Amino acid sequence: MLQILTHENKAMVQSDMIKLKVDVGDLTPSTALAKPEETKITFKKIDRHVMNTKLDLRGKNGEESLFLVEKMLGDAMLSGNKTDYDRPRQRHRQAPPDHS
Repeated sequence: MLQILTHENKAMVQSDMIKLKVDVGDLTPSTALAKPEETKITFKKIDRHVMNTKLDLRGKNGEESLFLVEKMLGDAMLSGNKTDYDRPRQRHRQAPPDHS
């Protein structure tokens, strides 16, 4: 059962790909145990030598940037190439030399 439509005295139920509205009076409690849904997980193989370790976020909004950073980190973890991600790297502009 997905939801009860109280104003219509009906319930929205689903079985596989089929959704139906049925009268609430037609429903009876189930004695069967629900089967857990199987989840199939696939992993994409990433070639360690091709992994790009640079990410240009210029011109991206916050949501796009977050998605790209999370994707890059996920790809890096799946690749097993930990040496590039052991410690965070930041590029800092060098201050101009002080000639005082």
